[in-house]
This record gives sequence, structure tokens and C-alpha cells, in this order.
Amino acid sequence: MAQEKTLLEQISDKEEELKVKTDLVCSQAEEIVASARNDAAQIISSAKKEGKIKAEGIYTQGLQEITTEINQIKKEGRRKSDEIRSQGERNLDRAALKICELITG
Repeated sequence: MAQEKTLLEQISDKEEELKVKTDLVCSQAEEIVASARNDAAQIISSAKKEGKIKAEGIYTQGLQEITTEINQIKKEGRRKSDEIRSQGERNLDRAALKICELITG
């Protein structure tokens, strides 16, 4: 007949069993945390890349819009300049006559 363990030995065995289980759970928890950190780093890296791509797209679109607006302003400026020049050329003869009249009295 096998000799029964003392209460102290049973407690000691149970403590050892629980220590092994605790160590295993801690190890698994550390692996989970490490994996989560790695996943988080990849998510952050991916988000940064995606954000950079979107920012470049917004920048490019804004630059195109500004360029278009600048070209329209330049075109309107040239149109107004041509219009004023044309008016001046049409009035040149009258202006010359008026000057001559003022000078000759």
C-alpha cells in the first residue's frame, strides 16, 4: 500500500503545480503582448504610409487647383490689358487732336 503524503507535502506539490501553470500563463501572456506590440507597430507604419499617400494626393490636387486659378487670373489680366490697350489705340487720334487744339489755342 502506498504511503499517503503529508498535508505539507500535498500543499507543496499543489504549489509546484500552480507555479508551473502560472509560469505557462505568464509566458503565453508575454507572447500575446509581444504579438500585440508587433501588430500595433505594423498598423502604425501602415497608417503613416497611407496618410502620406493621401496627404500627397491632397497636396497635388490643391496645387493643381491653385495653378488653374493662377492661369485664369493671368488670362483675365491679359484680356483686360488687351482691352485697355485697344481702347487707348482707338482714342489715340482724338487725344492727339485734343492736345493739338490745346497747344494751338
